[in-house]
Amino acid sequence: MKVHRAVADPMPGLAALLELISDPLDFDELLSIRAITDPVARETQAILKLIPAADWYRGPRTGSVMAPFMHQVESRFSPGTFGVLYAAETLEIAVRESAYHAEVIAAKAKMSPRSIPRVAFRMRLRTSRMADIRPGAHDDPMDPAVYDPDPEHYATAQRLGKRLRDSGRWSVRYTSVRHPPGSCYGIFVPRAVEFVEDKGRGLNLIWDGSRITATELISTMYLSSRRPP
Repeated sequence: MKVHRAVADPMPGLAALLELISDPLDFDELLSIRAITDPVARETQAILKLIPAADWYRGPRTGSVMAPFMHQVESRFSPGTFGVLYAAETLEIAVRESAYHAEVIAAKAKMSPRSIPRVAFRMRLRTSRMADIRPGAHDDPMDPAVYDPDPEHYATAQRLGKRLRDSGRWSVRYTSVRHPPGSCYGIFVPRAVEFVEDKGRGLNLIWDGSRITATELISTMYLSSRRPP
């Protein structure tokens, strides 16, 4: 299944180091060296030790997949104790979801009008061990609170996400809150991603000082990476 992701940086921070290695054990050693002087590397190393090596993504553009799992932050399906990679079934949905979060940040920061850059790329996702919680689907929790659009009210969805992850689910399919009835995906295990395409798109979200009014394509690009042997 092909899915789309739109992010500020496909390989932020330490994730870029993953492009230098092909084995999780090598990355752990690299982080150990970096951790001598870098507290962020020490924190990242501790987080990644919670992910079994067998569950790592091993294909091309490793950093783009592993980056969300290198940080424990709250999101719709995580209470902040594990990372989740989010994607959408179409580019339009991925951009709309990304634009919503960018708009929230820009509004809180009272940013002046500007273009907010994003990179969009496509991945191939395995459907095995995927929960489907769309209304009427086989895992529908029948609880509208799961789809609350306010990040301050994610508690119900976070409990569901933790329960699904703890039960061995690799991912969850759900209805996009920003662009229904399209689908989005929360990915709990890196190896649920089968492949990341090399070609991406550079985008600008147009912020007018109060909201994002448009999206413009500025380039077609290739993600900087090294394919593991």
